Amino acid sequence: MALPLLFLAACKKGTETNAFADFLPISAAPDGTQGCYGPNQAFVASAPVYADPVVGPTSQIAAARGAETIYLSGADGSVSALDFSGGAPPVVTTLVAGGVGGPIDQLLASAGIAQPCELSGVAVLDASSLALVEHTSNTILLVSRTTPDSVAFLAGFPDLIEGFADGFAAQARFSFPPGVPTQLVATADGRIFVADSGNHAIRQVAVDALVTVATVTGSGSPFFLDGDLSTAGFDTPAGLALSCAGELLVTETGAAGLGGNRLRSLAIGAPSFFGGFRGEARTLAGVLDAPRGPVTSSLDEVYWADSATGILRRYAFATGATDCPLFPDCASASASFTPGSAVSLAVSDSGALYALDGGAGTLFRLSP
Repeated sequence: MALPLLFLAACKKGTETNAFADFLPISAAPDGTQGCYGPNQAFVASAPVYADPVVGPTSQIAAARGAETIYLSGADGSVSALDFSGGAPPVVTTLVAGGVGGPIDQLLASAGIAQPCELSGVAVLDASSLALVEHTSNTILLVSRTTPDSVAFLAGFPDLIEGFADGFAAQARFSFPPGVPTQLVATADGRIFVADSGNHAIRQVAVDALVTVATVTGSGSPFFLDGDLSTAGFDTPAGLALSCAGELLVTETGAAGLGGNRLRSLAIGAPSFFGGFRGEARTLAGVLDAPRGPVTSSLDEVYWADSATGILRRYAFATGATDCPLFPDCASASASFTPGSAVSLAVSDSGALYALDGGAGTLFRLSP
């Protein structure tokens, strides 16, 4: 009886913030920190803790549990582990070598793609694996955390031409436009949610004996609409995280000018008999400035960067209020990061908040 009781408790927690009856709360993968992790932040003056030419405009970060380690996707096609257990600067371990003709370029070449790779979003799947977004081939890659230079296609048909199709791993198609970094988030039950920016959709990759891809919500065209997931609309979703209630949080940059610039919450239910998923979308905060990189604390505060202005923002589920936590108020706030840069956030195992400023090529630590 213990498991049903736990499940019912989780459902009740979720319904405190939405009225969707069939809501099935989602838990983050236990080896990563992409949902409901760490304290509400006590901010200090931001300190640069790592700078390197491999940090580029589409580079992103994710953090592991059990070690003070940040994973970084490099502009040169590298994947690195930054160990901050001894403080800054970190001990750097190269998981995948970068440079022209590196392991990921070789993987693309095996699929007939001669152009160099372009990485962005990274997620910790489990103790042995990472998932990464690869833009040149419009695919999601599987990268080993333990075996150097071990990479493989996980989902998506590798093609320079973007697409939009569900199905088994190699049949599915994604749209990851060049220069438009996007995120993914891994769950405890073996799924990966993907912000499919070019298709203005949220996709699900189920990692099982047979990897399958399904569209959770979004039509392939940019627009804005809350409500039922079957009809909800999005404009360039780019950031993903999980709330403590088990909802999927989405930030939209609004690049197409047809909605976006919002923090949204998706209460996702079971797959629908008619295709797609039951559930609903709602706006938590609007009138933002190209928000990116959301993370959530264990006390249900959401942090992200308004990348157009370079300002750190915060949303509190308890009050529904949005503010600029590094300043007394948002009216007096100024850029903490390079305006127009794609900022990525991660909460480390110790609960510290890190921010990667791709425009500055620098990783910052924002809290003790």
